[in-house]
Amino acid sequence: MLTYVFATILFFGGLIVIFAREQVWKLTVLSNKMSGRASERTRIWDVSMVIVGTVSIALAIVMILLR
Repeated sequence: MLTYVFATILFFGGLIVIFAREQVWKLTVLSNKMSGRASERTRIWDVSMVIVGTVSIALAIVMILLR
């Protein structure tokens, strides 16, 4: 049961990171401000978010299939 909950969180988290990058960027800027760091959105950041989202979704699928 816990595996399905974790897989669901990973799956939807991956979708959010891929398709709602503007909101994720706003959270990143807020986090950086609170830490006293400057924020600069680059192509590398965008690509890394797509990679993280894809890996998250793939891991969720593997977790469900191997369960």
